[in-house]
Amino acid sequence: MFKNRIIYGIVLLMAAVFVFLFEDRVTYAVLYAVLLLPVTSLIILICAKRNIKISGELESDTVKKNEPVRYTLHIKNNNYILNFQTKVVFGKKLKQFVKIPKINSVLIPPRQNIDYDFELVCAYRGIYEVNADYLLTYDPLALFKFKIKNLNKLTLTVLPNIHILENLPVSINTVTEITNIGNQNTEDYSDFPDFKKYLPADGFKRIHWQLSARRGELISKNYYASSKAAVAVIINNSRLPDGMKPIEKMRCEDNLIEAAVAVMAYCNMLMIPVYIDYIGNMRDSSSLDFSTLYVSASGIKFDANENFGDFLDKTIETRRDAVNVFVITHTDCVWPYDRNIMVFQISNEINIVERIKLDNEN
Repeated sequence: MFKNRIIYGIVLLMAAVFVFLFEDRVTYAVLYAVLLLPVTSLIILICAKRNIKISGELESDTVKKNEPVRYTLHIKNNNYILNFQTKVVFGKKLKQFVKIPKINSVLIPPRQNIDYDFELVCAYRGIYEVNADYLLTYDPLALFKFKIKNLNKLTLTVLPNIHILENLPVSINTVTEITNIGNQNTEDYSDFPDFKKYLPADGFKRIHWQLSARRGELISKNYYASSKAAVAVIINNSRLPDGMKPIEKMRCEDNLIEAAVAVMAYCNMLMIPVYIDYIGNMRDSSSLDFSTLYVSASGIKFDANENFGDFLDKTIETRRDAVNVFVITHTDCVWPYDRNIMVFQISNEINIVERIKLDNEN
């Protein structure tokens, strides 16, 4: 565009020189024509940009870190005559964390629908608004430019990595037997108040054989229920220090979340229900559904202003049924509680798996 403006300036200067040297209707007509060209070109652009529409589409709205996802930009030019030069522009904030291939200016023919595919790769977990911010559209002479905003909003959830832990000190003293993964209660086989007609889902251990023999049908024992040993994973999502660079903050957040996910994955392997708590959200109940916990952890934001120490005191008091408490934090903090509490202090420079192994050895 700068080059076109230089060329136009030279042409305008030459027309003015011809008028000065040869005063004639023709030279004046040329000068007026040169003066009117940019005005005409600008009016054409103003009228035509209303007929250019853009929208986006994601191949998938959920991916793992460093997995590519295709973003398709749909450009529709409803103008009848002119081609328009455009440039696709993504936001600077998005480009800090998401790798976006560079694309040069493209020509949009009249009455055409054009699709451009971009392969996006994100190296950090989180929830991002992924869309081209606008098209930078130029007039026919490429002297002026206008932004055509993209009103289409798309959200991409980037899931953290799952690190497999070989060992983690988890107390399961209150768990007597797990009979139903989908149920957060297990049964105490030491006592039962009554009997019921046997159902295939009850299992053979429940059958009261003597009573079944007397009645001539299978009768099962109806046991009392006792709570499983739960695990509380408490994440410090308070605001990170202002002095940290955006990339450093993102790395620290990633390490904290991946630490929490590693603990939840280990508990899921043992079929232990998990609470996931962080400032701004406390789950009403524990869960054995790892996929739900996993997606929930990926979207945690680190902008809470609440004091984490106060939040931790309140949470530990609330989670009385959580025999195991894992605190994932970026601050230096130790609390003398009487339960099995482990504190993992994570930074943007520490590999989370190695840190957890180190803490377990100590």
